[in-house]
Amino acid sequence: SELAHRRIEVFDEQLPGQPLTRGLEEEELEILRKVGGKSREALAADVAAACFLCKEAGEAAMAQLNFRIEAALRSIGAESLRKRQISQQMDEARASAVAKFEEALWYYLDASGRLPSFMEESAWDAEGDFGTARAAAKAQLEAVSAEVKAQAVPGDRWETRLCEREAEALETVLKERLEGLWKQNVALKDKEDQRAAAALERVKVELGTILPKTPLRRVLVPSAVEELKTRGEACRKKLDKELEALSCSEVKLKTEEAFQAELLESIGGTVRANDQLIEHRRDGLQRAGGKQKERFKAICDEALEASRVKASVGDRELQGLTKRREFLVMAFEDEAKSLLGDGVLIERGPWEEELLGAERVSLESVMDEAFQEVEARCSELRWQRRRRLLLPLGLALLVAALAAGASAVSAALAAGSSGTTSPLVGGGLTPPSPAPPLPQPPSAVQPEPSMASDGGEEPEEHRRGEESEAMLQSSEEAAHDVNDEQPPPAAAETAEPLPAPPPPPPPPPPP
Repeated sequence: SELAHRRIEVFDEQLPGQPLTRGLEEEELEILRKVGGKSREALAADVAAACFLCKEAGEAAMAQLNFRIEAALRSIGAESLRKRQISQQMDEARASAVAKFEEALWYYLDASGRLPSFMEESAWDAEGDFGTARAAAKAQLEAVSAEVKAQAVPGDRWETRLCEREAEALETVLKERLEGLWKQNVALKDKEDQRAAAALERVKVELGTILPKTPLRRVLVPSAVEELKTRGEACRKKLDKELEALSCSEVKLKTEEAFQAELLESIGGTVRANDQLIEHRRDGLQRAGGKQKERFKAICDEALEASRVKASVGDRELQGLTKRREFLVMAFEDEAKSLLGDGVLIERGPWEEELLGAERVSLESVMDEAFQEVEARCSELRWQRRRRLLLPLGLALLVAALAAGASAVSAALAAGSSGTTSPLVGGGLTPPSPAPPLPQPPSAVQPEPSMASDGGEEPEEHRRGEESEAMLQSSEEAAHDVNDEQPPPAAAETAEPLPAPPPPPPPPPPP
């Protein structure tokens, strides 16, 4: 028995530790069987050398060793078989999970297993296409691992460690595969970025051809600005059509934002430059017109002041004002050419022509108003001069009419006293004809009053003045004493006859 225990200890020392860390292969189990055979041979030699008198004691020691060897080999063999089967099951489960992952990726890959086009980075997220495929593969392996762990021997953590190793191996395979696809995707994104940049450059060149050259030489009318915006929008649509072939939304968004900024900078800058040009030319032309308006007003004010001093404005002064007016209009036109262009070397646009026409009309309107004021003053002075000349004539005619009436009355009285019949109708007295009405003063905007007599046309102005002056030279002093106020109108048809003068006193009786 002692010899058997010693050989059993030696045999146990040569056995692998249990529980086994892995399933032993058949070759390894065969080595353990040979170790058991050598232990039997050693025990038999020990028994023979001891020269046991009792044969049954030697057989009992051998039986005890054989039981231990067979039990150890059966236990190790069974455990090795179970663990080899579990290892094979986990290997197959991991391979099946990888195959399922590759099958899920195959929809997004080409025949060579590479990405044919860019995929959004969200595909690698947990909720993305690749993320969900990865989770499905890991879930499949975890299901098998749960079954293995359920069949584990209590106290043996081999199955647990095996499942962890298989899960790590699967994660390594999936990670390497997804990292490879990520690198391919980055390369595809770079290519799409280059394509988008080329498309953007082409559209920018086309946009540059529709923009007017800066600085602007003429103002763009609203229709031209709207057309410019429309053509810019057409360029944007063309870029969008080229970007439709790209898969990267980030690249497309970045390109669209870059073109939008370029569009705002180019067309918006042109519109701002156009607004500044409008303001500059409008203000400049208004200043030019205002300057000529002020100059002509000053000239007209000088003429009016001179008329107050000299009490006369002649045709020569009016002709001078006309020439000065033409000169100021020409000066305005020259200054407008420097602002808007001459229309020959520098073409004017419709906006410039419209602005120039409006400012020219405003200038002429102000000049007409100032010139009419001078003309009105001239007419007023002429009327005052005629009134001073014609008033003595009217007084003389009135005196002559009164004298003629008195003579007629005296003749009638003399004829009555002598017993002769008066040549007048019915022997009565006929009142003298009424004096002609005095001329009326003209208004500031009406033509000069007519001085025509009952039987002829109106003589010329200067001729009438000379004749009146010659006829009434003797009564000029009386004309200056008359008030300058305008006489009331009196029509010849409505004038009442003058009352007859009182009869002369009767002649004294004869001596």
